[in-house]
Amino acid sequence: MLVARIIDSHVHLYPAEVSGNPATWAASRSETHWGKLVSPRNGRPSLQGWADIDDLLREMDRSGVDRAVLQGWYWEHQETCDWQNQYYATCMKAHPDRISAFATVKPSAGKAALDAIRRAREDGFSGLGELCPRIQGGALSDPEWVEAMTLAAECELVVLFHVDEQVGRDHAGRMRTAPEDFQWIAEACPNLRIILAHFGGGLVFHRLNRGVKKVFDRIWFDTAASPLLYDSAVYGAAIACGVGDRLLFGSDFPLITRPRRSSLPAGGYDWGRPEMGSHLNEIRGSGLSDSDLSRILAGNAADLLGLHLGT
Repeated sequence: MLVARIIDSHVHLYPAEVSGNPATWAASRSETHWGKLVSPRNGRPSLQGWADIDDLLREMDRSGVDRAVLQGWYWEHQETCDWQNQYYATCMKAHPDRISAFATVKPSAGKAALDAIRRAREDGFSGLGELCPRIQGGALSDPEWVEAMTLAAECELVVLFHVDEQVGRDHAGRMRTAPEDFQWIAEACPNLRIILAHFGGGLVFHRLNRGVKKVFDRIWFDTAASPLLYDSAVYGAAIACGVGDRLLFGSDFPLITRPRRSSLPAGGYDWGRPEMGSHLNEIRGSGLSDSDLSRILAGNAADLLGLHLGT
């Protein structure tokens, strides 16, 4: 196998002030949706794992990942977006050879969001994301969102949207997403480069629809959390839909994507540690060609984001 370089294009990080007591932290910032996702549900702990920058670098070394692209969260307040952007800028500055990042904004915040987009460009961020109109307020067709996306394109920032699957197992983070909204914004902002997370909630398979094939040439997809959502045949199926040059490996680290219940006293749960390797092994074992593996695991992200891995 010839694949030697790996870019994980979908990673999240939170400093110790968050991971120490996430529910309390979320309440202090009125980040209701995020707080729900990281809190226990029906007696079970959240699948959200925790890692600081040192934990991430150790896991990257363990799994053979050359570079990680930090993704922000779709926060409900621009102030929280600014806080995370500052943290990510510090991570990039400390490890420029290993860490890239997307900034996050709340487009419905208007001028404050536009100012944050301009700062993101100046501070060396590769894009904006994750964004999610349903949680952050408004719709992609709202003037504030269109203005923000237009500015992102002018600043040559790629935009990543969180997209949920429309059918299947119920979970705390699942919400109704209108697939046609992404077609609309891609047509309204023809210079905008878009990534749809989590295989676009299945939208990747609409690449076969002749009516959207042209606009989909400006849309990429990532594999974030796919072991939780899809059979391993999803990688080959996506390639068969013609997105071999539009699919990016993303682990969603430190989310626990392969939860294993441990036998703890009183029926407790221990999902295991956050890791990237099992997701990588699933992709490697899915029957893809070396050429497709090379593109998915590094080449596509390097081309889209202008990343250089050296020799």
